[in-house]
Amino acid sequence: MVRLGTDRALGVAIARAGFVIRAHDGFLGPNCGPSVRKEIVAVPRLASGALDMTGFKSCVVRLKSLSPNDSALELSADSDIRYEELVAVMDAARGDHGELFPEPRFETPHGIDSTIEGPEDPRPPPCAGRAPTAPVPSAAKKPPEDEEGVVILLSKTKLQVGDDDKPIAEYSDLTAIAKEGLPAAIKFGGANGLFIEPLARSLSKHRDLDCQVRAAKGEDASSSEAILVADASIPYRLFYEVMNTARRSGFGRFHLMARVGAKK
Repeated sequence: MVRLGTDRALGVAIARAGFVIRAHDGFLGPNCGPSVRKEIVAVPRLASGALDMTGFKSCVVRLKSLSPNDSALELSADSDIRYEELVAVMDAARGDHGELFPEPRFETPHGIDSTIEGPEDPRPPPCAGRAPTAPVPSAAKKPPEDEEGVVILLSKTKLQVGDDDKPIAEYSDLTAIAKEGLPAAIKFGGANGLFIEPLARSLSKHRDLDCQVRAAKGEDASSSEAILVADASIPYRLFYEVMNTARRSGFGRFHLMARVGAKK
């Protein structure tokens, strides 16, 4: 079963069997029924294997009715859940006008040691001032022209930052990536690590430059923005490793884009 994070926080987990949905007093029962103490699939997948988005939306509306003052929602998924499903769930959880849960909080995927998120005493990001803001979900084919931020590309075969000459990592087997993440040699904590060290080094350079630009403009420089452009097939394990690294590198606002129609 998928593991959710903070006890008693509202949460949604995308499992291979369907949706696990947590209210403050327990987990929603089948068909969004009364809360139970044990994790249970509230909305199973359809016979086709697709997520039941209609059923999920009904449950999210009910969750909001139970907690009308909450706007944040923990999101987790099994390690092999595809990025396209994650984006669809985020958009549904927000509501048509952001009236439901517009503040997603991504949690560690199932089966990973959540204590190895990164260095225990990381170098404070330059210009650090306040806690990072919540990620902003979006489902676009390409970054809007008016969005600012460093672009992190997650294609079917590589992880690359902006216009860097070389990719951070290259891979060919997304099934293996879903199970183990990127190679242990490039992650703090090894195989169970969730912090990609060469990605952090690259992002720190962009963060330093962004701090200088923001300071010169008199803008808030407490955190930087990133545009994550990911292929629909990227597994949640890889997505979380990248997001965790970016957050720990001084990036607090994210525009999440879906990369469609690309072969590599």
